[in-house]
Amino acid sequence: MIFGCNIGTTITAQLLAFRLEDVRGLVLLAGLLLCFICAGQKGLAIGRAVFAFGLLFEGIADMGTAMEPLAQSPVFVHWLGRVLQHPWLGLLAGLDTRFTASLQADAVADACYAFLRQAKQGFATVPEDIPDGPAVYFSQMVADYDAETQKQRAAGLLSRDALNTRLRVYAVLRAWEAELRRAKAVSTQPAFDLLRTQFQSLAEERENAQNTASATLEAAFDFMEQAFAESQEMVVFVTELTLSPAAHAFITENGCERYFQYNKDLLLDHRKAALQQELAAEERRHGGI
Repeated sequence: MIFGCNIGTTITAQLLAFRLEDVRGLVLLAGLLLCFICAGQKGLAIGRAVFAFGLLFEGIADMGTAMEPLAQSPVFVHWLGRVLQHPWLGLLAGLDTRFTASLQADAVADACYAFLRQAKQGFATVPEDIPDGPAVYFSQMVADYDAETQKQRAAGLLSRDALNTRLRVYAVLRAWEAELRRAKAVSTQPAFDLLRTQFQSLAEERENAQNTASATLEAAFDFMEQAFAESQEMVVFVTELTLSPAAHAFITENGCERYFQYNKDLLLDHRKAALQQELAAEERRHGGI
């Protein structure tokens, strides 16, 4: 399998060097004609292979067209230059993705928990003789939540992250509403027990996201320690983590022993360097008297 992957990668790179994507239309047409003309299974398979080959170069051409504006972006060019100097900066992009996913899952779970507490209080006021009373009440609460979201959105009161969180919460609540109606709970206690079970599944998803992000961070430190030890690269890595809003928020909430240790050592090094500069300045001042 590995041998085949290596051969495929080598051949694809060589074909790209020949710029076969310029004739991708002819390749697609040839594959399509073979599929219609050839009656046997072998000919049909060859036609599909040729057509898929043309689609490969069509995708490559589309990606190239989509990436062209980035070549004119100063931010992208600057970031790419930094990556060339510090290849491990790609780790930060992956870490930020994990941190953001964990923080979003945490925010959604917290909002759903608060909503569930309100629902529990509201269920206590629902008469037991109303058919599907808990489901109707919960549906109204979900509708009110969506209306409030749209109101704040129209007024420009929601940041992008806040809006994304409220939209994800609304999607979760709609799923809970569907489960509640499907269960046809006629009394408030079975209805709340069902919602609590749904929230437990959501809490497990949040815990999984946190564990995944923590494991990814530990793996990143393993790589940095093996590749660079306590070098300047590690200093830059820890500094970038400190400056990243998502990383700072995640580490503050969930902790990371090695981050705190390296950050402490970095702070001590800075204080030591500042003290040495002060001593040197003091010696020059006294020497000049």
